[in-house]
Amino acid sequence: MLGGTVLGQYDRSLGWDDMHSMNNAGIVFDDSQLAVDGIRIDNVTDGVRPKLADDFTIRNVHLSYVRDDCVENDHVHGGLVDDSLFDGCYEAFSARPSDAIIASGFDGSSKLWTIQSSLVRLQPMPGPRGASADGLGTGAFFKWHNWNNPDASLSPKLALYNNVFMAERVGQPGASRMGIPPEQLRDCANNVMVWLGPGDFPTSLPSCFTVTKDRAVWDNAVADWLARHPGVAP
Repeated sequence: MLGGTVLGQYDRSLGWDDMHSMNNAGIVFDDSQLAVDGIRIDNVTDGVRPKLADDFTIRNVHLSYVRDDCVENDHVHGGLVDDSLFDGCYEAFSARPSDAIIASGFDGSSKLWTIQSSLVRLQPMPGPRGASADGLGTGAFFKWHNWNNPDASLSPKLALYNNVFMAERVGQPGASRMGIPPEQLRDCANNVMVWLGPGDFPTSLPSCFTVTKDRAVWDNAVADWLARHPGVAP
């Protein structure tokens, strides 16, 4: 699938519960090996949702103000996210199957999800799941099955290359969930975490990450991405 624009018309002040209950997505697909290329999506519950879609590709995609998962891969497929701008996710990448999905036999533990050359920002949004002092909040970069019991996880393994991540605060799941799912990283190189919250980044990251508090690293990377993708709506 090449190109396209999806601009949600939902009230931007709605909280997580309201948006999650609508259960919509910018694009949902069931075709294995489908490539979603060059689509612009804003103000939806989930950005891209591969369902029965193993070996998916998401490339040159621009997402913003995604009120739940920028990519909901809860059917735990292998896939690729490449050269994409996720400029405002509540949660970035989800691979946490529901009980019904698990009962249907989906198991991604032997599969690989590669995320490369992409920009990923967690954006504080109204009415987060759970209370917050200012009424805003985010989730985490990765929402994974059996985070604390990785040997039993059904989520795919991860490979992370040449990405820039940014967060402004600790997400609602807590400091320990701000990093990479334990024992799920198969390969990794040359990633940057831009941390704008107080103090040090709240959890440990693997050695393939550099942490900076310089907002310009993110801003410059976004400007470069937009300049290289004039055909994708701003």
